[in-house]
Parts: sequence; C-alpha cells; structure tokens
Amino acid sequence: MGLKEILDESPHLTIDGFQRLQSEYDDRFIAGDFSGFRKIEHTYAHIGKLMGRLAEYVHDMQEGKEVSAEELKTKVIPDLLVYSAWLAKEFGINIENPYYFISLLQEELGENYPKTKRGINYLIKCGVIRLYTKHKRNKIYVAMDILRTMEEEII
Repeated sequence: MGLKEILDESPHLTIDGFQRLQSEYDDRFIAGDFSGFRKIEHTYAHIGKLMGRLAEYVHDMQEGKEVSAEELKTKVIPDLLVYSAWLAKEFGINIENPYYFISLLQEELGENYPKTKRGINYLIKCGVIRLYTKHKRNKIYVAMDILRTMEEEII
C-alpha cells in the first residue's frame, strides 16, 4: 500500500498517526540497516529531486505557461511528507507540535541553551519559525507553515 492509498483511506490522519504508519511501512519494506547517515543521504537526494520539480512548476507559472498542479498534489507533496517524517524520526523530533519553548526544544535535543538559542535564531532568520509571543520569558516560537498545512486537507 502506497502513501496515496493510506491517505485516501484515512483523510483525517494526524501527523503522529502518519509517523506511526510510516514506521510500520519502513519496518516491513525497508532494509533494517537503512538508518542514520544512509537514510539522511537518501532523503537529501530525493528532496533535491522534489525541489527540482517544484522549481520547474514555479518557473513555468512565472513564464505564463499552462501547468497542472496534479504532479505536486500526487507526487511532490506526499513525498515531502514522507521525507519530513523520516528526518523527524531520525533526529527524534516531534513534528506533531508546531509550538516550542527554547527550554522544551533544548530538553528534546539534549543540547545546551546557547546552542539551542543559536539554532532558533537561525530558523527565524531563514523564515521557518517566528516568535509568537512578546513575553520576556517563556517565549513561544511557531512554525506557521506547519500550522497552515495541519489545517488544510492533505488530498
């Protein structure tokens, strides 16, 4: 059973549920030694291909060409979801929760506060997350794109 079939059967699947299904699929169909750097390297190669497809779509749209979003809907987006789940699992990240305190993230990653803070600042600079509150302490950071995606129907 492929990702499209899983999503067709479970249109309201949560990220956590998807990660569990992905783990079950990996356990059944992917070699046991496929983890760590090999998995990250594989993911990197495929995400590069997916970004190429997305860039081609954007370029064609900018050129005013008639293009269909079908490939993005059926191949690119589901594959990005799979590879995101793989990377999240590999690094022990809970992608179900798009809100983070630095102290929570620091605890999950097992890193010191300054290193975690530098990572947060880098993600802000790249536009991945933004500061959600203006409190002096216990600031909350949010990944708005993840929130929007969670609110949309996947297919």
